[in-house]
Amino acid sequence: MFKTNTVFETTFSVPQNPFSAAGRAVLIEQQKEALALEETQGTICAQTVGAEALGFMSTTTTIHDMEEISRVLVGGDAPINFWGGSYGTIVGAYLANMLPHKAGKILIDGVVPADMWANEHYDSQVLLRLLLTDSEKTYQLYLTECFKAGPDHCALASTADSGAKDIEKRIDDFVDKLQEQPMRVTNYTRPGYLTSGGVRSTFFIALQMPEMWVTYAEMLASAINDADGAPLMRMIARRYMDPAPGPDPDGYIETGQSELLRLAISCGDARSYQKGEKWPTAEDIVDNILVTLGKFPRFGATVHLMEQHGGCHFWPGTGVGPTRFTGPFNKTLATPMLLVANTHDPITPYASAKIVQETMGDSARLLFQGTAGHSYLAPTTECATRVIRSYFADGVVPEVPETWCEREVENYFIDQRDIAVNPSVMSRMLG
Repeated sequence: MFKTNTVFETTFSVPQNPFSAAGRAVLIEQQKEALALEETQGTICAQTVGAEALGFMSTTTTIHDMEEISRVLVGGDAPINFWGGSYGTIVGAYLANMLPHKAGKILIDGVVPADMWANEHYDSQVLLRLLLTDSEKTYQLYLTECFKAGPDHCALASTADSGAKDIEKRIDDFVDKLQEQPMRVTNYTRPGYLTSGGVRSTFFIALQMPEMWVTYAEMLASAINDADGAPLMRMIARRYMDPAPGPDPDGYIETGQSELLRLAISCGDARSYQKGEKWPTAEDIVDNILVTLGKFPRFGATVHLMEQHGGCHFWPGTGVGPTRFTGPFNKTLATPMLLVANTHDPITPYASAKIVQETMGDSARLLFQGTAGHSYLAPTTECATRVIRSYFADGVVPEVPETWCEREVENYFIDQRDIAVNPSVMSRMLG
């Protein structure tokens, strides 16, 4: 209940003109709330877990654990093979560069540059601006595919539409209306209210998984057309669910408070503020957010609270671990890494993977798909499947630095059968 109806749950509600003095003040007030929440949870975690234990929760210690597990199970000289997506790409990069002599076949999908992760303060928004590179492009693809599919397949479309801009305007008008007056929700297990930030955050989640596009359009259309915000409220609440009684069919176990698990790792990896180095104020952070908003007006103020990585100066485990790997991230590998990127990934773009490929040089190959979605949540192509299978099963490394695989789905709203992923993943997203 700690995050219920706070900015942690809803993310930022963005005024129509955030760059005005009044708009900036609205964002600062929300960021002050976020800082107070971050300080509170940091204090509680220090009391219940302790800084020493939290100091061992980092990617660096994870790699040392992997090395020891490998030594015990298969012997000290055996290579470690690894496949990771999203944050898992950071684990893969640390593995390759902390233990290059142990690196076997490493595939990372939805790439985050580990060098920036380890050496940039998250609150500066420098890394986040890179990661959001394709967010607006992915949003526009969603609108275009919806328009082309029509109202028979996309509930946000109308027979009166002359283009995707008509759909975009209806959504913008609705979000602006929520900014002025949140929508009350009484027909949900936990009554509450739907905010503009809640719509932005759920939309951003949906963009990461094309299998959700049809269902999300129905949920948003219910809110716009029928004033029924319950489906979206359910989706928001799923992010902070209680622990599940047992594992999902795919073996996934919902532990509850999963965002704190993420925060513990990211702050364990983070660079500490040094003596005399100023902690960021709400005003400082909002000014950084405004730069991001200038580049990405749809989601530039949404994502930094959706996935908690900031506020590490309040986290008791920051800077107290036994070791913290900071690079370099350009080690030579016996078997080049395989990097995977999609053309329309809203949070880990091609540009991010390209940075890692160029840093690793001949020790990396890039597999680029013309698909939408985040990392392994995107529908893969037969072309990519062949490359990946050959890499792991036969040890075949692509000869060229970059391999292109064409998109195989004509329309993500019409061809839902062709983009199905594990239904357990879908249920965790939607509730």
